[in-house]
Amino acid sequence: MVVKRIALIFVALTCFAVAFSSCKKPACKPVSIAHDYKCHADMVAGDVTYSAVLQRGGKDAWKAKFTAPDTIKGMEVTLASDSFTVGLGGLDYSAPKAELPQFGVLDLVTSSLEKCISGEVKCYKNGDKVVQEGKVKGMEFSAKFKKGKLKALEIGDEVAVKIK
Repeated sequence: MVVKRIALIFVALTCFAVAFSSCKKPACKPVSIAHDYKCHADMVAGDVTYSAVLQRGGKDAWKAKFTAPDTIKGMEVTLASDSFTVGLGGLDYSAPKAELPQFGVLDLVTSSLEKCISGEVKCYKNGDKVVQEGKVKGMEFSAKFKKGKLKALEIGDEVAVKIK
C-alpha cells in the first residue's frame, strides 16, 4: 500500500513537472538588425505620438528627423555616445548627452535598438513572430519581429513604437 502511494506521488510529480516545462517559450537566435538601420517610427509616450525617420550612423550614433507632431516637425536630433545636437529652422544646439532626460523617448528607443543590434537580448518565438527582450536604463523592453523585420518595440509601460 505504501509503495503504491509513493509510486502514485512520483507519477503525479512527474506529470506536474512535464506539464509546466512544456509551457516554456521556444528559444531562438536573435534577428539581426543592420548596422546602418533606417526606419520610420511612430513613438507613443503618454498622450503624445512622435513620428520620425530614425537612422543609425554607427555604434551609439543615431539621427532622427521628426515628422510629427506639428510643434517639432522638421526638427533633427543627432545622438552620439557622449553628446547630442538638436536642429530646427537653421538653429542648432549641442550639449553633453548627460543633459538629456533619463527616460527621454528618443534615447530609450535608440538605446533599445542598440541592444538588439549588439545581441544583448533574450529571444523566443511566438508563432511566426520573434520576440527579443532586454533591459535599458533599468526598464524592460521587447522588440517584435515578423518575417525578419522589426515591427514594434515596447519599453516598460512608458513607450510603444510601431515601425514602418
